Amino acid sequence: MSNFEDDLMHGYTKHTKIFDDWCEKAKPLLGEVRQCAMIELSRDGSSFIAANAPDIGEQNLTKKWYDCQKEWSFYKNPRNEITTGSSHFGYENSKTYTEGFRISWFSYREIIDNDTQFIYSFVSDSPNIYEKLIQNLPTVKKFLKFFKSENEAIFDYYRERKFNLAERSTNYFKINNDTDLTERENLNMLLQQIGILKANVNISRREWQCIKMLEHGKTAKETGEILGLSRRTIESFFSNIKNKLRVNTKSQILEITN
Repeated sequence: MSNFEDDLMHGYTKHTKIFDDWCEKAKPLLGEVRQCAMIELSRDGSSFIAANAPDIGEQNLTKKWYDCQKEWSFYKNPRNEITTGSSHFGYENSKTYTEGFRISWFSYREIIDNDTQFIYSFVSDSPNIYEKLIQNLPTVKKFLKFFKSENEAIFDYYRERKFNLAERSTNYFKINNDTDLTERENLNMLLQQIGILKANVNISRREWQCIKMLEHGKTAKETGEILGLSRRTIESFFSNIKNKLRVNTKSQILEITN
């Protein structure tokens, strides 16, 4: 490897213990977490990948593992999103787990600005990562924000040693296939992806309007007046939303949809 890659690998080894500690802290939220990685992607093609396992770094740098990681692309039409999946002897089985299950993973893409995207990635030996994620989604987001703020010094270390991933990966710049999707359709897709909504269940257009009114602090009565519907009809929509999201209160609706 070149001097640059030697230096980057030194960083993985140097910070392994710190990331291992964060895997322990993530266990109550995500299950038996054994690996974590932080990836920062920039519009100019420069990136860093920080992980708690040097073998991940070796795979990224020498085996071009990053070239087949569709999550590690700079999206030209980005949005915050969560993806989960499982792997069994190289077979990816997204959102499901069966007998013989081996590992599962969870990643969260955070859009910093038009030029920077940040990905948090965790790998678990247990399929419980799905249940944990669904049960603790708002807390998980807070945990990730805290994780990032507590480790800025480490991230600065890697930022000073960024490499041009765009030159190494043919899949770096990517346009989402769903550019024509509305905000509601994007939410439906995300919630189905992480298992909160069943595959054949969607938030309807009227239900989405009620959620947006709720976000703006409107009561059911005020929402009804704006949409030209009765208060009882609006409450019926909220009842349907709660059933679909499997929650009990309107505040829980906002926790999931925001």
